[in-house]
This record gives sequence, C-alpha cells and structure tokens, in this order.
Amino acid sequence: MGNSEEKKHVAVFSFPFGSHPTPLLNLVLKLANAAPNLQFSFIGTEHSNKPLLISKPHIPDTIKFYSISDGVPEGHVPGGHPVERVNLFLQACPQNLQKGIDMAVAHTKERVTCVISDAFVAPSLTVAQRLNVPWVPVWPPLSCSLSAHFYTDLIRHTCNSAAGDTPLDFLPGLSKMRVEDLPEDVIQGVGEEETLFSKTLASLGSVLPQAEAVVVNFFEELDPPLLVNDMRSKFKYYLYVGFLTLSLPLPPLPPSDTDETGCLSWLDKQKGGSVAYVSFGTVVTPPPHEIVAVAEALEASGGVFTKDGLLKCLRLILVEEEGNLMKKNAVKVKRTVLDAAGAEGKAAQDFNTLVEVVSRS
Repeated sequence: MGNSEEKKHVAVFSFPFGSHPTPLLNLVLKLANAAPNLQFSFIGTEHSNKPLLISKPHIPDTIKFYSISDGVPEGHVPGGHPVERVNLFLQACPQNLQKGIDMAVAHTKERVTCVISDAFVAPSLTVAQRLNVPWVPVWPPLSCSLSAHFYTDLIRHTCNSAAGDTPLDFLPGLSKMRVEDLPEDVIQGVGEEETLFSKTLASLGSVLPQAEAVVVNFFEELDPPLLVNDMRSKFKYYLYVGFLTLSLPLPPLPPSDTDETGCLSWLDKQKGGSVAYVSFGTVVTPPPHEIVAVAEALEASGGVFTKDGLLKCLRLILVEEEGNLMKKNAVKVKRTVLDAAGAEGKAAQDFNTLVEVVSRS
C-alpha cells in the first residue's frame, strides 16, 4: 500500500443522474474509513451533490465536494428526449471533468494520484490517462448488465433479427436471459437514433479493459461462476465489493414512535408470508393519490398492470406452491448474502484489494 504517511489524492467522478451518486459515495465513505491516508475529491454537479450532503451529515474531512457544470447551455430549452440531459453532460466531457480536477488540486494543493469514476462517465478514462494515474470505474447496476454492455457488438451482430424470446446462450453466464431481457441501449443497434449515452455504453467493451480495476455493486456468490470467470478474464482486477446501497447486516427497525403510517405495527400483526411488498423505487416516492392515479391509469389502459393481472400475481406469491418455492429461494439468497457480507466473505477480500489499488502512487 506504499507509504502510509503520504497523502494520496483520489478524484471521484459521479454520474449525476438518478440514484447513481449514492452508491458511489457509499463506496468512498468505506474507503475513507479503511484508509485515512486517502484524500477524496468527490466531483459531481450542484444538483447531484446537494442531496448527498443533506442525506450524509457525518462526512469525514478527508472527503471534499466539488461541483462542475451539468453541460446544459445557458438559455437552452429542453426537448422531449428522456436522456437529453445525460447526452449534454457527456458531451461536455472530458473538458468539464478536467475543470473539476483543477478545482480539487487548487484547493487541496495535492496532485491527483488515482481516478475513481462511475463507469457511465467513460470519458473520465481520458482524464486519468492525461494525469498518468490509475482509472477505477465503478458499476452500480447489476453485474450481469455489465456483461451485456461489454458484449454489445456481439449481441447486435448475433441478435440483429432474433425474436424476443431468443436465449442469450452464446454469452457466458447469461444463458437464462433472453433478447427481450436486454437493456434497450444494447439491442437498438447503430443508426441515427443512437444517442451519445448509448454510444458511451456500447464503448464499454473496449474502454473498461484499460482500467486498473473494475468495481461492481454485487456479491460474487450471487453470480453464475461462468459469468464471474469470464468477466475476471477481461480485466486486471474485477472486484465484487458487495451491495453499495445498504449496509449488512441490516440495522434494526426504527422504534414504533417513528412509525408515522402505522405500517410496521400493522406488519407485526400479520402471519409470516402473508404480505406482498410492491416497490415504486427509492429516488422519488409519489404521494398516495398519485400512486392510486398511476394504478387506475394502467388498469384503464389494458396494459400488463391490470386488476386481474395483479390478482393473479398476488395469488401466485401468497397462495400457490410456486410462490412458496419462490419465498424459500429468497430466504436462501438472504442467507447467502449475509454470509458473503461477513468478514470472511469474498467481498471483504475484494474491498481490501481495492484499497491497495487506490492507495498506490
């Protein structure tokens, strides 16, 4: 790990959209706790940094935040494309990222010795190369999706006119997935409709092997061995550091006096396996009347989410034998995760390797 007295300066580039900044910051917090000799400059946009500072009130002094432009030109009138802001942000890279580096160096008076980045900010590789320092991309989504993006060219060539239910049995570890399971950016193909964001994701197969290490937000024990071995063969280090979105073991439930909705006390009165949980995500929680409106609109549209369809799914989960088997398998997965998250799990070993990588000069 080198001289423990020497201060290392790690620049961290977040992907300032959706829930991506949070797991990246959680990783940096773990690194800061494990290696107090590391100085981190967390670089995002003002819009993405502000919620992190509110939600994480006890950030150590070794982590400093810097805000760069979101890439949206002054006076720009947004269009209707859902990833327009992402494209504008990526278009402003890597010059925009270099400005973040310049701010961090000017403030800390320390040269950057390593670059950690959300893998979606692929242009950060160029910044690391200019600085002649290691580049460590982090993949926040499921690890299997990284494999899909890594093989984008092969998938597009092989599945150009394939039916949606065609299995991906030509990809190591993904034989149980089908073409229709793939992200839209993978299968849309090359053409005028392809966005800068989709081009960036499609480039990962050639960009990521240049990394000093690739970090994934998952446990190795949960991935098919074929997928693990294949991905490890592609990179210098392929590191499973566990879930970056929550701490394991899970903290105790909050006291009953903070249960404003009465949900926890109600759950305590129900029989085991008798309640189905429906999640609307963690980034934006719609108010009750909007949830009802969404359900009614979906039901009226005759789409997949209908009253009959929902009842069928609930019956499957709560009553039928197949649902019981699913719940038993979920319990097995939970045990696997808890064991994997322990001190002897592979995640702890891979995290220690990551500390060594980012601590080098």
